[in-house]
Formats: sequence, C-alpha cells, structure tokens
Amino acid sequence: MHKTIIALAFAAVAGISQLLPARADSPPPPFFAERPFVEIIEEAGYHCGPAADHTPATGADADALAKLGLDPFIVHCFISGKTYLVGKPRLDPTGHPLTSVAPVVKEIPGKG
Repeated sequence: MHKTIIALAFAAVAGISQLLPARADSPPPPFFAERPFVEIIEEAGYHCGPAADHTPATGADADALAKLGLDPFIVHCFISGKTYLVGKPRLDPTGHPLTSVAPVVKEIPGKG
C-alpha cells in the first residue's frame, strides 16, 4: 500500500513538472550579458542606458588594462550613442573579483 502511494506521488510530480516551463532552456533577457558593463559605465558617471553591446578590446590601451588585471572591452551604448573602453575586473568562479583594481571607463570620442 505504501509503495503504491509513493509511486503515485512520484508520477504526479513527474506529470506536473512536464507542464511547467523549462527555465534552464529559456534564453536570457535581451542585453543580459551587457548589464555588468552598463553598471560599470553608469557608476563611473557616464550615461549609457540599458541597451548596449560589447566586444573584446585590442590595442595599447587594452594591453595597459590587461596588465592591471582587468579584461578590456569596447562597449557601445545604443541609447546615448557613446562608445567606451571598459576595463572590467576578472572574476573567480564564485563571482568575486580577482584583483582590487577598480573598473576603468574611458569614453572613445567620435565612435558614437
């Protein structure tokens, strides 16, 4: 009797879980990956807005940021039209910064 009740309970849970949306398979909201860059830019006193894209940066300025322990990126803000060089702290697997160096933001003139 107890085995039957347990089996029915597992079957009910399995049936309900088939009806719920699969959250792990859902795509992230738009611009989710850019949110940390937008926050860094806004905290540095610049305006970006919620929509942006980013690409890895190269060149002398990017190399200088990398030597500080920062990951260099070019961030283009869609609403303000501005473009920034952003040095984002590298994170360990738990999400904590690997360095005490503060993020760096530099506006790139004429790239908007």
